[in-house]
Amino acid sequence: MKKNLIKMMAVIAASASLSSCLGDNDNDVKYTMAYTNFFNVVKELSTGSTYYYTGIGYAINYNATKATAELTVEGLVVPSGSYTSLTFSELPWTVSTNGWRNIQVTNVVPTATTLVPTFNSLTFNVYDRYVLTSSYYPAYSIQYRINDLYQVYSFPAGVINVGTTTAIDQDGTAYTTSGDQTATVAINFYATSTSINLNNADERNGSIALYNAQFSSTMQEVNLVIPDVKWNATGSNITFSADGPIQIQKINDNQVLEDYGDYKVTDLYCNTDGANAMVLTYKLSSITDGVTYQISTTSTTPSN
Repeated sequence: MKKNLIKMMAVIAASASLSSCLGDNDNDVKYTMAYTNFFNVVKELSTGSTYYYTGIGYAINYNATKATAELTVEGLVVPSGSYTSLTFSELPWTVSTNGWRNIQVTNVVPTATTLVPTFNSLTFNVYDRYVLTSSYYPAYSIQYRINDLYQVYSFPAGVINVGTTTAIDQDGTAYTTSGDQTATVAINFYATSTSINLNNADERNGSIALYNAQFSSTMQEVNLVIPDVKWNATGSNITFSADGPIQIQKINDNQVLEDYGDYKVTDLYCNTDGANAMVLTYKLSSITDGVTYQISTTSTTPSN
């Protein structure tokens, strides 16, 4: 079931690939990471207007010996124009005590074949982690300011948040996950599509998968999906909300989505970023089973 859930939700995580080698003519230790399927939320500073652009990709060559990096940004678009490929060279980078690989610089200019912008600030932080036991899904904090005109927040097509769930039933009994029952919430912002237009609010329609969900000590773990939830960007965060009712679904033994009894979701709210911080609350109820749960899942960003 775990592998099939990962396969189903593969669109939510940017594709990350790794290669490593020694330098061609030196003994420097180098490795390359590639990240695809990102989208940018661009705030125009003079007007406060927000724009969405998909098709963003990053490639970064780390030199671990010299603590420098070469970062390439592909497909960048802002309201005033587009840049096919921008490359920053000799960027300093550090590793935090908790494992974040951090690039934070100011007033840098990339190289390109066309007129290039100035990045007044650039943050490109990646936290390597494995979730769902053995799947590589990094956490990200990526943002930059361009020509003092645009503030850009960059997100993968979806995120995975790992934290703790508390469910309170209709009798007031609380159940909280602990130990090996760490809650995993996979949020898909949109389906893979070359024609997606996130500037159309109707196309900002995502889904929230609850991996190994359990809301009482007697409930068997189940993989659930809350489909078709609208979202909007709020600066460096994404917010989902829905009054409902929404029929919650589960992934059955044939890896097909089906209704999970008559369980409905109402009063849903979720605020999440790309760095594991999330608050998710909703009410889940079934007339047939005569139960109602008030559910809250929270997760925090690893310290940097």
